[in-house]
Amino acid sequence: MNIVETFNNFNGGMRRPNRREHMRHCDFVLSMLLEDYDDKPMVEVKNYLDKLSEEIGGNYHAVTLPYKNSHGWTYYEVWRKTITQK
Repeated sequence: MNIVETFNNFNGGMRRPNRREHMRHCDFVLSMLLEDYDDKPMVEVKNYLDKLSEEIGGNYHAVTLPYKNSHGWTYYEVWRKTITQK
């Protein structure tokens, strides 16, 4: 079963000075940037993980990190970690 969480939920609401470094420390890898999305970002990421599970196998845990670009648009970094391998 794939898991998708916001960084705030994953981190239990604690503040982190460097969220990217914390994700690396927890063995997550930057998987994708979600800039253009039609659906809610969490749904887009869930669909991405489900497709990845079908193609490669295994289950994944993803955490989304929101950022704003210079034009004020929100984009998301999607950090992924393998839970189980097939």
